[in-house]
Amino acid sequence: MEDASNSFKITAERLDEDASYSLPISPEGLEELVQANDITKIVAALYTNIDSGISGTREDLNRRTKVFGSNTLEYRPSLVDAKGFHQLILEALKDSPVILLLCCAALSTVIGIKRSGLRQGVLDGAIVLLPIFIAVNFGAIFRFAKARRTRRLQRKVKTNVKILRSGEVHELPVPEVVVGDVICLNTGDCVPADGLLIDAGDSLKLDDDRCDGYRNQPYLFAGAKVVEGNCRMLVTSVGKNTEKSKLTKSLSFRHQNEPSKLEISLGKMNSRLEMVWLIALLLYLAVQAMKCFVWGSVQCDKDHNPDPIDVKDTVEEIMEEFTKLMMKQGFRFYRLVAMICVLIFSSRDGLPWGISLSLAYAARKLMELYQAKVQKHAASATLGLITTVLLGKTSDLVNLNMEACKEYGIDIKLDVDDDLNTATFMANNFGILMEDGMIIEASVFRNLSEKDQLNMADRIRVMAGSSPADMLLLLQLLKKKGQVVAVVGASSRDSPVLEEADLGFSVGENAGELAKEASDVIIMGQKSVPDIFPILGFGRFVCNNIQKFVQLQLTLNISAFAINYILLLSNMREPIGHLELLWVNLIVNIFGALALAQPPPITETAMDPPKFGKKGFQYLTKRVCRNIAVQACYQVAVVLILYFKGKWILGTNRKILEAMIFNCYVGCQVIVLINARGIQYGRKENNMFWVLVAAIVILQVAFMEIMPVLSRMGRLDLKQWAVCVGIAAFCLPLGWVAK
Repeated sequence: MEDASNSFKITAERLDEDASYSLPISPEGLEELVQANDITKIVAALYTNIDSGISGTREDLNRRTKVFGSNTLEYRPSLVDAKGFHQLILEALKDSPVILLLCCAALSTVIGIKRSGLRQGVLDGAIVLLPIFIAVNFGAIFRFAKARRTRRLQRKVKTNVKILRSGEVHELPVPEVVVGDVICLNTGDCVPADGLLIDAGDSLKLDDDRCDGYRNQPYLFAGAKVVEGNCRMLVTSVGKNTEKSKLTKSLSFRHQNEPSKLEISLGKMNSRLEMVWLIALLLYLAVQAMKCFVWGSVQCDKDHNPDPIDVKDTVEEIMEEFTKLMMKQGFRFYRLVAMICVLIFSSRDGLPWGISLSLAYAARKLMELYQAKVQKHAASATLGLITTVLLGKTSDLVNLNMEACKEYGIDIKLDVDDDLNTATFMANNFGILMEDGMIIEASVFRNLSEKDQLNMADRIRVMAGSSPADMLLLLQLLKKKGQVVAVVGASSRDSPVLEEADLGFSVGENAGELAKEASDVIIMGQKSVPDIFPILGFGRFVCNNIQKFVQLQLTLNISAFAINYILLLSNMREPIGHLELLWVNLIVNIFGALALAQPPPITETAMDPPKFGKKGFQYLTKRVCRNIAVQACYQVAVVLILYFKGKWILGTNRKILEAMIFNCYVGCQVIVLINARGIQYGRKENNMFWVLVAAIVILQVAFMEIMPVLSRMGRLDLKQWAVCVGIAAFCLPLGWVAK
């Protein structure tokens, strides 16, 4: 080592004297020496010294940066950054509901000009168009500003590290680390780059679980953290050349602020619903336009003078004109628009809000029951969609409870860096099923064609000699084939793979900090890999509950729209007003969501594998659609019969009849909620569900007592309440028939 030290001094002097002198090794050549673990040759090739470090002169630092790069990371943009602000605006305007809204606004403007004159018609159209553009631009501005703020915060993060140069220890920022530097790491320090361990005390412990065997395989990787002891390391790769950075380049655009699969599925479903409401609105407007332009003399009220030129002088005249305008046929359009707005609000905002409430409750229960910390609420539902679990090498594998995996329909794959024989032994001990599967070496797999890799991905049970890059490749292939993949990892090296997975798990106290940050779910305490399978079963309940909540919401909104739309087309007053519609949506979104979120005592439904279609998880299965159709048709029929024949059937006046119609409608939603949950779950183990149902009933009684003071409704007596309950209760056997 003394000869190497003398050689270093001579070479260092040469480097300082001759600015054109270059390092004699390339990054590729250095990588070969690192793989051979020949630290003596590495030290000589990098013109460094393990006792004094590099010279650290400006010329020396520039040479090393030129050959091996700097220790700075390129900012990896989110989808928002990649597209840019103008692209976000254009994409929002291309959204089908927005296009339909613009068409409706344009058509209503034309009708307004014909009926009320140019100035008033354009003003009315502008009032309709303004909220659309505000909504579109506000969402894009919010997303863009949030991405920019995240980028600024990432750039501001700076950490110092102790670097040995010319025999002295300097505390410098991490970006100033270069290849050849000797780094001194103490408890609490993070590894700033990839490198080789030079020396370490017996007490050295890293948060990276894979580094327990550092004495036999002395590699340190960027991101690992020293939790105990101290050590020195020789830097061999920095910045974009570290293993973590190379893996990050291979990741698809998945960012913590981007929507999850659950949110994407709900967004698509909401868009389809909005299209239904808006197409109906557009058809109504088209009919109004035909009446106005084809039969204008009859339908457009030529006698009405909107006074487009002269400004009214008195408040009385203005109010008179306003009253006349409201009484005209065109006012029905505004009532319909108001109803459409309520329905769009309840589907676009109310439905996700109710689901978010369910997910937040599920996250709390997961922590309470399984010590599983959910870092993103959407992960509570993603748990139930998992079809494949990809296990990395961890220190806490036992023989899995494979029978449960079979019943759940979950495929288990083991991806380790051990040789083929050791990997086979591990698979046998861990109970990895090999009936239809195969064991393969990563070196063989990575050299296959992409087509062969894709065909083989499902059949692989164990991959031996694997690096994180190989695990990432297998993960991306499985996702490409439509699998929903969970990755279980503990190493800081696994963080890019955990981030890319549909669901990232870190298990136990020994998981690395970077692994925890990249994970969607952290299983706390003295837990092991088998503990994730009951959690996956709980996720099935969450998905099942969300599906039931979607069924409840769609039944409510479809029936409300059908009832009001039919009556508005018939020039009749809507039986369910906007305030009433908002009220029933409010209680369903809050109490209905919480009621369905209660975990049932029966566990058989957890065994049902998730159902997927071409566009992802199927919330609207044939069974759900059948339930919605049956219940919605019944509700529409009941309300229309009561509306047209209620006075004769019940022998009551209009105010009482309107109160009974709304009360029956809300009662039907309560029974649909019970039907969705399942009457068999009404046991002592699940009293909270019934408490929440009772809360809905109590609030509805209070609402019905207050409304006669505020609106046209009458107050119901006990007999009329009993009739409402009886009509609503018929939804229960109807639901059994639908199922």
